[in-house]
Amino acid sequence: MNISVIYVAYNTPHELIATSIESVRAAAQAAEVTTEILIVNNGGLIDSSEQNFDARVIGDGTNLGFGQAVNQGVAAASGDYILLMNPDSRTRIDFFTQLINSKIPFTANALTGALLVNNGVPQVHAYNVWFSSIALALKKKRWRAQLAEWITAGQLVSVDRLCGAGLFGPRRLLTELGPFDDAFFLYGEDVDLSLRAKARGASLALIPTAVIEHEAGTSSLKASHLVERARIDAHLRLVSIHRGYLASLLARAESLIVTLAGTALTKSASPRTERLARLAELRRWGLRRSVERFSPTMMAR
Repeated sequence: MNISVIYVAYNTPHELIATSIESVRAAAQAAEVTTEILIVNNGGLIDSSEQNFDARVIGDGTNLGFGQAVNQGVAAASGDYILLMNPDSRTRIDFFTQLINSKIPFTANALTGALLVNNGVPQVHAYNVWFSSIALALKKKRWRAQLAEWITAGQLVSVDRLCGAGLFGPRRLLTELGPFDDAFFLYGEDVDLSLRAKARGASLALIPTAVIEHEAGTSSLKASHLVERARIDAHLRLVSIHRGYLASLLARAESLIVTLAGTALTKSASPRTERLARLAELRRWGLRRSVERFSPTMMAR
């Protein structure tokens, strides 16, 4: 069994991705599976990275966004199966063993996800779909309780969505699906993939015993500004594609109200700057049915 593990690196500290790769290799050795490591260079990797990490480094350093970079990695992969990893995440030692024991990840029409643990706390939102802040607020408590039950039971469960980090599946299926839509720059591509996969009859499952630990980092003010614009763009694009134009207009109105209220009530400079970034993206969308995908080059306009 050969598994291609794909990382997307953007200004990633050497020691961070090295620790992640080490965890993957240790888990693979424990399960007696073969892995190849591919790193898509979205910017900032040093020239000697391929030798330092004993990995294939592809990409010319252009920031393609997460989805497009993953697509590049999948196209270059040779493994029968694909695992997507974030540079700041680590697999537990029994990760691949748990995948093998659950069996379904190795069926032709199934995508599976790991249990993502952020700074010791299970990531509640990684397995659900919502199209409004109101829906998220109303369902968050139920989703948290549901995830706790799944973790306690320790059994594979069907879910509505899989997160890009920790996504595992057959290379052939992922290639047929895209896997990701290039229209999404940084967020939303995994939700879109999940919805498209389910629409064509693929199963989505969470394996609560296959754990990936993630240490959330901090972003610079400029990066936060970029992230917020990309997040809003992804949200509006998702609603537009999967719920239609009218729903997209309602999503814009809701985002505008929430953002303006937050801006008025926030005195701290950083959150206020982030909310102003959201307003810039809402302005770009306006009443249009669609717009070109968000790109960091827009920040200079």
